[in-house]
Amino acid sequence: MEPDHLVREYLLLGLRFDRIEAGYVDAFTGDPRLRRQVAGESAPQPGD
Repeated sequence: MEPDHLVREYLLLGLRFDRIEAGYVDAFTGDPRLRRQVAGESAPQPGD
């Protein structure tokens, strides 16, 4: 796995977790496309 891909997936994981546990991500100064991508996804189901 390429390092850039690993970092991108890690950032997406954090942004997705913030949708379950509000406030988990205090600040995000990364690529705004990642935040928009996560915002456009269906709501996560923690029990799944």
